Amino acid sequence: MSNRHYTVVFRACDIVNAVNNNPRPFNLDKRTLIKLCFNSLAESLESVDHTIRIVGDKLSDEMMDFFASYSSRHSIKLTNGSYGNDESIRHSFKAGLEAGDDAWVYFCEDDYLHVPHCMSMIDDFLEHKDDVFSYRPRIYNPHSWRDLRTADIVIHPPDYPDRYAVKYRKPSYIFQSSLCHWRQVQSTTFTFMLNTSFLKKRYSTFVNSAHRANDHYLSRKLYTTFIPV
Repeated sequence: MSNRHYTVVFRACDIVNAVNNNPRPFNLDKRTLIKLCFNSLAESLESVDHTIRIVGDKLSDEMMDFFASYSSRHSIKLTNGSYGNDESIRHSFKAGLEAGDDAWVYFCEDDYLHVPHCMSMIDDFLEHKDDVFSYRPRIYNPHSWRDLRTADIVIHPPDYPDRYAVKYRKPSYIFQSSLCHWRQVQSTTFTFMLNTSFLKKRYSTFVNSAHRANDHYLSRKLYTTFIPV
């Protein structure tokens, strides 16, 4: 484990209906789903130094009690307001700025399951990213001359299996670290990790993306300027 500290901003709302009216995974009720996902996140965080900032939106007493039960094992700060989806996203980004300079912040939505070794893999990657990005491309193009060791990094933990199917594949770099591989992506949801230096640099983009929870806007502005051959 490195000496790196992580700030997790966990955005939670246990209102029954989803914003897009899609059914919950496995037909679970929202409170059960939040508990399962937060339990998995908390387990993965045990391997790294961390603090958790929970941004609650109209949380019920049951969920408030659930999060409070973790305070003996994790450093948790909980706020609960009546934000609405867009404002809760903006509030999360503002909370991320409070992590301090050159800090790593993980913005996490409340319906993402984490494998137990998730944070260990991320921590290992960040510890050795200069080695991971020290490569000699076989095919040279205007983008291949960029030194990725100095590039701003955004980590989106999910790796969707369907994106490896032929009909969905797009040109991307694949990097190998000691524990897993990493695939370049062109889009994310609002679950991602980044350094506060990059959050500050592009803060207006992040805030603008909160309008109607527009992760397509966020992805288009942040991730599609570097396309390898």
